[in-house]
Amino acid sequence: MLTPLVSVLLELCESPQAVTHLLRWSGERDASAPQLLLHIWRREEEQTGVSRDPHGMITDVKRPIVSRHQDESSSSSSSHDVSAAVRDVSENLRANIYCIFCKLGFERLSGLSAEDHVTLSIIHRYLDFKLCEVVQELWSEAAPVVPSDEAALKSVLQVSEATAESVRSLQQSILGQRQQQELQEEQRLYSEIRFTHKQREIAADAWKSYVARTSNYSVLKEFRRLREERSTSEHDAASDAETNEPAPLTV
Repeated sequence: MLTPLVSVLLELCESPQAVTHLLRWSGERDASAPQLLLHIWRREEEQTGVSRDPHGMITDVKRPIVSRHQDESSSSSSSHDVSAAVRDVSENLRANIYCIFCKLGFERLSGLSAEDHVTLSIIHRYLDFKLCEVVQELWSEAAPVVPSDEAALKSVLQVSEATAESVRSLQQSILGQRQQQELQEEQRLYSEIRFTHKQREIAADAWKSYVARTSNYSVLKEFRRLREERSTSEHDAASDAETNEPAPLTV
């Protein structure tokens, strides 16, 4: 049911009101619609064998979205079959998810994790990468092209590779920011733990002092002497202050 549901959702997104409702929707564990779509995208890539590193980053800048299933289809198809790059559009949900995000937008999507932003950066450039796939198939099939078209195709490949490099740099930046935030959170947690231990030590020292004063007569006597001296000094200071006050003027 997932394929027809995503297709219907894409059709509903033609209405601006539906897009507004979709952005407000939340499911189990408060997951938003963009989060759910990004999860489906990652599942599609995993099932079709797209090369990603453990963090979901691009590993091959020359073939950033090509799946293992496409490679197998290309090797087994004849010259009269539909292009594997084009057939891939209808065989999984990635194209529909890309179109939905074109309606939702790629910025100001709340509630996304670092992993979600890494995936979103790939979806944002899906059409550019798909065009690169088509060009690569033309080269692999040795399709005859005129010199001007050949220069244009080479330019497309260079731009696509540069785009993939740029996306991967963005992904590294996203993950770096997440690691920095985790480090800051860890340091804050350690600071709270140290503060808690310090307070416990202060409380334990105060309790030991109290026990020593109430259990040992000599310590209690010394404590009383110090308290009386402090009280006497404070009283003398207050008396001196009153004595030094100027007398009120009389008319």
